[in-house]
Amino acid sequence: MLSKVERRIESIKELGILECPRCKGKISVDGRSLKCQSGHTYDFSKKGTVNFVLGYGGENYSREMLEARRKLMRMGLFSGILDSIADAVANSGIAEPVILDAGCGEGTGLEYLDEKLKEKGIEARLIGIDISSGGITIAGRTEKDILFFVADLGSLPFEDHSFDFVINMFTPASYREFRRVLRKSGKVLKVVPEREHLIELREVFGLREYSNAEIVAHMEENMSVVSRERISTTFDAEGHGEELLLMTPMLWGKTEGKSAEAPKSVTVSASLFVLE
Repeated sequence: MLSKVERRIESIKELGILECPRCKGKISVDGRSLKCQSGHTYDFSKKGTVNFVLGYGGENYSREMLEARRKLMRMGLFSGILDSIADAVANSGIAEPVILDAGCGEGTGLEYLDEKLKEKGIEARLIGIDISSGGITIAGRTEKDILFFVADLGSLPFEDHSFDFVINMFTPASYREFRRVLRKSGKVLKVVPEREHLIELREVFGLREYSNAEIVAHMEENMSVVSRERISTTFDAEGHGEELLLMTPMLWGKTEGKSAEAPKSVTVSASLFVLE
């Protein structure tokens, strides 16, 4: 039986879509490393992940934040959004899509998506990238056949026209790179928060009202909107106030010692845009 690292090495060989972010040369497997034609080398970690960001990765997120996010997502924080993403993939009619999650964090969303797609009879090839090496380290724990890389959105380590879908959920976007790595009929599945998203937290801590106008305008300047679905769910956060405050970037530096003030439930409100 192959080990987890060996399975991921085999998946990389089968896909054959990796490109060196430094010189744009084709990458191939060389033992327990990846090497391009110019000799740039990237080693596999013990969990089978690879760091493509010139030997380092961003650490904007603490381990505590990432673990809190993972716990809440496993409890269903963003399940409504992920269900809609799974439906969008299923409705494409592609039986074995290749999907990139650009900004996957600690990978919990892709694990959930893998399960939902399998329930629909879809065997997707899933790849997640994030600039956070801590996030990818946690993501690499999974036993699922998902590939995870530390990588920069502005220089994706993939060949042109490699993906059927690029998911971009609550994170910055690089539409130039997304267009480059998408196949001719490929789509970007962009998730943008709405005004009501986590509004209970904003009200408790006196934060100004959120607007997604700039994000949407930038998106529409760079890609064509095929469809927009508004998604709104209520998440029961009772007993998990500490995790809720810790995982929310908009509250960093504002919540020390205030876990008792976390609301018992929060609104998750977003729009899923299908872009081409």
